[in-house]
Amino acid sequence: MSDALVLIISKDNLEAVATDFLKRNYPKALLQPMAVDPSELAKSMGLTVKLKRITEDCAIFGQISFQDSTTEIYDEKLCQSVEEEVSAKTILVDPETYFLYNLGKVNNTIVHECVHWDLHRKAFELERLYNKEASRIKCQVAGGVEENSWTATEWMEWQANALAPRIQMPMAMFKTQASKYIKKYRDMLGKDDIIDVIEPVIDELAAFFCVSRLAAKIRMVDAGYEEAIGAFIYVDGRYVTPHKFKKNAIREDQTFTISAEEAAIQSVINRDLGELVKTGAYQYVDAHFVLNHPRYLEQRADGLVYLTDYARNHIDECCIPFDMTVKSTDKKDYYSVCYLNKDKDSTVSFEIKYSDGYQNSTDAAKKAKLVEEIVMEEMAIFQELPNDYERSLKKVWDWKHEKEGLTYKELAERIHMDDQTISRLINNKRDPSINSLVLICLGMHLPPEISMHLIEKSPVALNFNKNDHIWYKFALTHLSKQSMTSIEKFFQEHNVQI
Repeated sequence: MSDALVLIISKDNLEAVATDFLKRNYPKALLQPMAVDPSELAKSMGLTVKLKRITEDCAIFGQISFQDSTTEIYDEKLCQSVEEEVSAKTILVDPETYFLYNLGKVNNTIVHECVHWDLHRKAFELERLYNKEASRIKCQVAGGVEENSWTATEWMEWQANALAPRIQMPMAMFKTQASKYIKKYRDMLGKDDIIDVIEPVIDELAAFFCVSRLAAKIRMVDAGYEEAIGAFIYVDGRYVTPHKFKKNAIREDQTFTISAEEAAIQSVINRDLGELVKTGAYQYVDAHFVLNHPRYLEQRADGLVYLTDYARNHIDECCIPFDMTVKSTDKKDYYSVCYLNKDKDSTVSFEIKYSDGYQNSTDAAKKAKLVEEIVMEEMAIFQELPNDYERSLKKVWDWKHEKEGLTYKELAERIHMDDQTISRLINNKRDPSINSLVLICLGMHLPPEISMHLIEKSPVALNFNKNDHIWYKFALTHLSKQSMTSIEKFFQEHNVQI
């Protein structure tokens, strides 16, 4: 503990502390996925929950009393605050929270106050030695603690904020339920990429654990699903297509997503960005500044330009990041806790600034060089391919495995084929059919030149007298960077058997 008797908890130890809390107060939540009933939790800890209007402006969600005391309660009939006796071990929750927010916010508030009682009573008693007036902790909407400015209190509030969702969604049980819903929606929607199912999964998890959508979204990121960062983003009042990027590709106070107004302002006030836009090196598409290259942008039948499936899965490779500064709160550590708040329901506003040369991701020349390196790498592999099928396929597989970590199992999931079958095909222990070879090429997202080389050297061939084979060639040439889900949909639309 600190000198103020506040438990010292590092970010890396939060899960362990939350697990210990549940073992002592609500152990059944660690045995199988379930929603933690906050009223039952409070009762098990000897606490009483009461609904009381705390302030007129609903600035305070909840309050816990450590001592019998007199506190101010807002009386709606009198339209003023009045004093009321409140017993120790009482949690007050403003009933307006139900109407202004949601059940998830109410549940989080109660669990939050339970954390204060469990972890912070000693610190409170120490404070009482110096301040006899201290009797309770009031938790503000902004996430701070009212009436106290001492560092220990700020740490207590940070701990309660960080631990509450971990208690409501213990990691092992959360991962179990998340995996279940991912499989459910992959099967239901016929989608392979997690970004295509991440949003309904988040909503299912929020409903199951009785938490807010934002809490479930952040917990998905905690669980290692980085795709959740790009889910449920709303800019200019409209929905932004889900997307993902590599972990640590940008800082926590940066974003690839900005509004049209922010985009216009930044392209005017920042000369470097303005030049990128003027030269056409980047286009503003779906709330991102995207490198203008066929790998990342495509024009569809409706005449509009969209991010390719490849771009949505590699936003860091093709989009410009921007620095974010919070305008509506002065909490210095805001981003370290809840930087994902840029969603439809968020009350937080951000100031966006062009990130000049952060790492290597905003320099147009470096971006162009990146594309050149990708193309040249693919051409180098193509030129090194031997003239026989077996060694060519093995070389291509080794390249993809080394570069992307592609496994037989992952490829099998993409193309709906048994991983043992793929192993035998890759290692030339079984002759391919034209269908299986086309699927393997598309599943590995091979450049058209490499795909055609493999087919030409293989024991099978494309027969352009067959309608399906014409579409195979089209997909290998024009759709190789798209997801298998999109390719399968394309084949279905053209009655192609695969």
